[in-house]
Amino acid sequence: TIVGRWWRDESAEIDVLALDGATPVLVGECRWQKRKFTERDLAHLRARAARLGPVGTPTFALWSRGGATDAVLGHPDVRVFTCEDLLRWP
Repeated sequence: TIVGRWWRDESAEIDVLALDGATPVLVGECRWQKRKFTERDLAHLRARAARLGPVGTPTFALWSRGGATDAVLGHPDVRVFTCEDLLRWP
């Protein structure tokens, strides 16, 4: 497994990308804003992930001070982490 950043020609950037071989298993975005991640933000992340080629069914991870809207939290393939979550990490 490889974890790192990914970008293409300054037109698409993914903050956290985890690969199992050549298969994306996690696509993530990090923010320091208090504004919550919205459905629109998730759609933009999914669009950037599509630039990787066939992505299968990766988990989408969002790290943010503000968390995410209830609509985003309702997606089974999305995990959201706030600062509080990171501080409670075992």
